[in-house]
Amino acid sequence: MRDGVTGVFKGKKAQSQQPSGSGQVPQRKGAWARMRDGVTGVFKKKGPSKQPVPSMTKSEKKAAKVQRMQQKKAARSEMMAQKKAVKAERIQQKKATKDQLAAQKKAARDQLAAQRKAARAKTISQKRVQPPTTFGKMMGK
Repeated sequence: MRDGVTGVFKGKKAQSQQPSGSGQVPQRKGAWARMRDGVTGVFKKKGPSKQPVPSMTKSEKKAAKVQRMQQKKAARSEMMAQKKAVKAERIQQKKATKDQLAAQKKAARDQLAAQRKAARAKTISQKRVQPPTTFGKMMGK
């Protein structure tokens, strides 16, 4: 047994030298050492105590959900009303501008028509004023 046949008195073999510097691999710690360091959470310090949140019953949850939905719906309808008001105002402004332009065009058309009518009346009156020619007298006009 002394020769180390069974392995009872076997001496430890020399460990191979690890490279120094950044290539060095850290030794793996055991479970107790990791727990002491706070990795696993067994020996972790407790944080400040928080007030426990009371759990809601199904009916309370449903009521809260309905209330949230109503608030959401009211906010949405208010936003839509604001959008509609802005849109209606914009349409009204466009209509007013359009009506104003139409009135200006109509006034210009009426003025041009009045000028043409006056010119036509003037030419007709000039034709009537002319004294009949001798040829016209002969023809019976």
